[in-house]
Amino acid sequence: MRYVCLPIPDRSVPDVGAAVGVVAPLHSLYVGGAHVVFHCWAGVGRSSLLAGLLLGMDGVSPGEAWEWISAARGRVVPDTVEQGEWLAAWWEGRG
Repeated sequence: MRYVCLPIPDRSVPDVGAAVGVVAPLHSLYVGGAHVVFHCWAGVGRSSLLAGLLLGMDGVSPGEAWEWISAARGRVVPDTVEQGEWLAAWWEGRG
């Protein structure tokens, strides 16, 4: 098990470069078959955002990622409009 910390204030979004820098190596592990888990206080905002980023790195659109994560969490995500806009902006700007 590996613990990786990316502090993000509650109900906000991280710096894009910092988030991609943390999640990209985790995505490599995920593609290799590893289980990756994101955790925050309630499991619906910040952790869902990073899970959406990981799924996006795997080619899953933000809308589909939010649907999958909402189904898995049993509640609608993301937690804030800003989080939804953040993932959409990352998706549009990805290389």
